[in-house]
Amino acid sequence: MKKITLTLWLFLIKLALIAQLNPVNDFDYSQFYDFGNTNCPSYNCFLINWSPPDNSMDTLIGYKLFKDNQAWIFTAATSIGCDGYSPCTYPDFYNETPFYLKVRAVYNSDSCLSPAVDSAYINYVIIGIPEYQADEVYLISNPVKAGEFISLSLGKYLHLCENINVISTTGQLILKHKQNNTSGAIQYIPSAGLHSGVYLIEVTLKSEKKYVKVVIQ
Repeated sequence: MKKITLTLWLFLIKLALIAQLNPVNDFDYSQFYDFGNTNCPSYNCFLINWSPPDNSMDTLIGYKLFKDNQAWIFTAATSIGCDGYSPCTYPDFYNETPFYLKVRAVYNSDSCLSPAVDSAYINYVIIGIPEYQADEVYLISNPVKAGEFISLSLGKYLHLCENINVISTTGQLILKHKQNNTSGAIQYIPSAGLHSGVYLIEVTLKSEKKYVKVVIQ
C-alpha cells in the first residue's frame, strides 16, 4: 500500500513538472463613460482583452474570468466587453463593485487553471458627468488616439443635423462623415487616415453650424 501511495505521489509530482499551465499575456481593462448610450450598463462602456498564453504542451480550451475568487464567465474569445456599438451581453458587470478582475487560462478536458499573474481593480461606476451636456454638441473624449473613433454627442440636435465633416483649422475638408441615425445621439467618426494634430468637427444643422475642436494623437 505504501509503495502504491509513493508511486502515485511521484507520478503527480512528475505531472506537475511536465504541465505547462501558462497564464494569459497582455491583460488589459479599459472603461469610459458614454452618456446616452444605452448599450453600456449605466452608460459605462468597458473592454477587457488579453493575448493567448505562450505555447504549451497542454491543450488550451478557453478562459475563465473571475470577480475576486468567484468564477464569473467562461469564454473562448480573447476579449469581452460592452463597447457601445451593439447590445451589451454583460449588463451585470458592475453589480458587485468593488472587485478584482482576473483572467485564467483553462487547459485540458479536466479544466486545469493557469495562475492569474495580473488583475484589474474595478472600484466604481463612472457617474456625475453633467447631464446638461445633452443639450450641447461635444466630444465624449478628447484627445483621441489615431485609429480610434471620435465619439461625438449631438444631444438634442440629433434630428436637426444635416451633415458632419472633419475639417482642418484652415477650413479644408478632410473627411465627410456619413451619419448613422441608428446609433442615437452619439456619432462615431473614424479617425483612420487622420494625422496627429488639431482638427475641427463641423456639424451643419438646419439653421446654423457648430464646431468642436478635436486633437488626434
